[in-house]
Amino acid sequence: MGRDDLTGRVQMVRVKWKAVRTTTTCTVVDANGCAYTMNVLVVVDPGTGVFTSATSSVALFPVPVSNAMTIQGLAPGVRYEVLDAAGRVVLRGSGNGTSTTMDATALRPGLHLLRWLDEGALYVLRFIKD
Repeated sequence: MGRDDLTGRVQMVRVKWKAVRTTTTCTVVDANGCAYTMNVLVVVDPGTGVFTSATSSVALFPVPVSNAMTIQGLAPGVRYEVLDAAGRVVLRGSGNGTSTTMDATALRPGLHLLRWLDEGALYVLRFIKD
């Protein structure tokens, strides 16, 4: 995992629920009639640790974005990632404490997520690229 990769680094310090883990057997039959049986681990975690912008002072504008977006209020040094609709990280950067300008020209049109990790909590804001 790279230094700038936030995936898998969320600390669930505010979650009071325990995750439920169970193993189940799944049998798949393909078009040729061949059956494949496998064990599947299912994890249900009712606490996501994801907070909305209502609990954060970060704001994005303009939305929808064409070329450049302002991220206002992201603390200095806090890294952010932009994800496309498929969940792939397509852009990374870091906040400067006041107004951070993000170049959005390389983003494909559609829905994107801006996510950042601050004091162990994961925050996510949605935005649209024209």
